Amino acid sequence: MPSGTFLAQNGTITVSNSTTLVEGIYPLTISLTDRSGGISTVNILIRIRGNSPTITPLPVELVYFRASAGKGKVELQWLTASEKDNDRFEVERSSDSKAFEKLGTVAGKGNSNVSNKYSFTDKSPLVGTAYYRLKQVDSDGSIAYSNVITLETEGNTASDLVMKVYPNPFISQISISLVAQQQESAQLILLDLQGREVIRKTIELEKGENQLELPLQKLANGMYMLKVVSGSIKAATKIIKNR
Repeated sequence: MPSGTFLAQNGTITVSNSTTLVEGIYPLTISLTDRSGGISTVNILIRIRGNSPTITPLPVELVYFRASAGKGKVELQWLTASEKDNDRFEVERSSDSKAFEKLGTVAGKGNSNVSNKYSFTDKSPLVGTAYYRLKQVDSDGSIAYSNVITLETEGNTASDLVMKVYPNPFISQISISLVAQQQESAQLILLDLQGREVIRKTIELEKGENQLELPLQKLANGMYMLKVVSGSIKAATKIIKNR
C-alpha cells in the first residue's frame, strides 16, 4: 500500500494525506488469521487515480494467464472472473522482458459478472526465451498490465526455410543464407543471453536467396541470438562463438 494508506477491519481504505499519493497501480496483500492461528493471504491489485484520489479495484479480475508452445506457434489463454468497462486486451511480447511489442488485440466483454475465456495465437514466435503480457485497456483509455509469463520456444519452423547460418558453432565469422519474398531492407540484430543488443545493422535484400558474411572476430565466446526482421521475414536462431 502507498504511504499514508490504511485498511480497516471493516474493509474501509483510508488515505491520510492524499496530496502525497501518486496515481498508479499498487499490489495489496490481505492476511487473514483464523481462531486456530492459521493464516491465509489474498493478493490483489488496486488502482489510484483522479485529482481527489479514490481507491477502486481494477476493472478486470484475471484468474490466470498462460502460454503453451505448439508446432510453429504459441497459444496464449487467459480467464477473467469479472470485468468492468473493459474495452480490450492488447497482447505484447518481448525477447528481454524490458522492451515489449504489440502482437494483436482481443476485444473485451465490457461489463460482465461471469467468467470469460480468451485466447490469442502467436503465429511467428521467437526462438529461445519469450516474454508475454496483457495490456488491459478501459473504455476511458486507462490501462493496466498483467503479470509477465515466460516461455521457451523453438520458433516458427518456417524460419529454417528463410534463414540458415553456418558454421555453427563458429570461430570468427558466420555465413547467412536468407530467402526474401521481395526486395526490401531488413534489420540484422545480435543479442546476448541477457537480451542486450550487441550488433544492429541494416541489410539490403534482393528477392530470392541472399548470401551474407558477418565477421565476428571480436565477439566474446558464448551463445547469442541472431534475428533478421523485415516486412516479410521474422527469423531467429541461436549461434555459438568458440575460439
